[in-house]
Amino acid sequence: MSAVRQKRVLYSKDVMERAVQEVKRGMPINAASIKYNLPRSTIHSKYNNIYCGDKPGAKTKLTTDEEATLVGWILYMCDVGYPVTKDHLINSVALLVKHKPRPHNFKGGRPGIKWYNGFLDRHGELSKRVSENLTLSRAQVTETSIRNWFTEVDSFIIKNNLTNISGSRVFNTDETALNFNPDGGPVLARKGSKNVYKVVGNNEKANLTTLVTANAAGQLAPTMIVYKYKRVPMEIYQKLPEDNFCVAGSDTGWMTAELFYEYIANIFLPWLKEKKIELPVIMYLDRHVSHLTEPLSKFCNANLIYLIGLPPNTTHFMQPMDVSMFGPLKAHWRKQVNIYRMAKTKLSVEKEDFAQELEKTFKTMDLVQISANGFRACGLYPLDANAVNYTEILTNKKKKEDTYVPISETSTDSQWAGTLKNIENFLEPEKLDIFKKSAALDKYVGSLEDTSLYYMWKNFYKATNSLKIHIL
Repeated sequence: MSAVRQKRVLYSKDVMERAVQEVKRGMPINAASIKYNLPRSTIHSKYNNIYCGDKPGAKTKLTTDEEATLVGWILYMCDVGYPVTKDHLINSVALLVKHKPRPHNFKGGRPGIKWYNGFLDRHGELSKRVSENLTLSRAQVTETSIRNWFTEVDSFIIKNNLTNISGSRVFNTDETALNFNPDGGPVLARKGSKNVYKVVGNNEKANLTTLVTANAAGQLAPTMIVYKYKRVPMEIYQKLPEDNFCVAGSDTGWMTAELFYEYIANIFLPWLKEKKIELPVIMYLDRHVSHLTEPLSKFCNANLIYLIGLPPNTTHFMQPMDVSMFGPLKAHWRKQVNIYRMAKTKLSVEKEDFAQELEKTFKTMDLVQISANGFRACGLYPLDANAVNYTEILTNKKKKEDTYVPISETSTDSQWAGTLKNIENFLEPEKLDIFKKSAALDKYVGSLEDTSLYYMWKNFYKATNSLKIHIL
């Protein structure tokens, strides 16, 4: 049975101060308690400075000013249509306590649900906004909502005198996973052969998270490759191309809020200055939790990097990386890996060779044309709400409504696959990506509220994939 939380009795600050002053002048605590009708324990605590502020209880891990800054940031982001979620806030606090060390009991340097709930309790004005954020992030994508977003961005651009901004100052960045050993591509075999296989090695599904950043003029900013290491081995650094590549490590091998902050602050901004790209610049981002933290917002505002969040659930047709870059990149990467395998007589790309092969891949691509096409098709450069392919909204909606796969009473394969497909149709792309990465790690790394949903999805995912035989 859970304990009943007692309501705290509040006392006048002036009365409490008079009682404490009387005790300091020699009055017994019991006498002061009777005279001022205050609890003896409270006077004792105040007299002995057990807590010095206006509020009793455990000392907060952040200062009053730091919490006020976070509150202001959350409310501001709400006003500009970029909802801050629990994960965004926790990532922000984790960065803050790392950059400004202080005693804390955060496990792994990250606050937990108890701190989060306490933060909301301390700042009642946020409760309603957090609820509104959740509703907004799950809202149905419509043409009207997207056009409204374009109107807001246009107002921002006019307000900041960016109407005639050049394509070299408009950026998009996002991560993709590049396999050491990509599937696909035709193979030669004897005519009539029914089962044709290609030997792919033991890391068929192994990949590296690759952060690609480009502007509308076709310039690539340094590409970041994230390895699953706490400390990236020296042999990887030694074979890193001299220009336009950097590497980082994380426990999972995925992008984190800390790594993204370090990339923008220590790689992207110096690159802008080196290339003499005029500030301010615009950076369009999706709403992934690793891309938005209060320290990053503060840094970017101070350095004239304007972060603009794309509308929720629209990256498949409004993010240049998804629309025009990643498809050609993976096709060219597949070809380059095949060249590498034949030249090196290896089954897959070695980790230390990954960056060099990726550099060769980029050189085979028409980046200027690819970038220009992507930004234009997404309506981001030039800014044009009419350029967006709004039929993608209807197509996506129709897929969710019409792709129900009937469960066959006699087919176990169809039952598992059909149910899995139905579940995935109703998951946001970012959430599904986290689920798949968690399954690959065999460790759930998503948000707490999605835990049950993840394990339900995982059961169907494992059952379905155990039935597949890949014939190449």
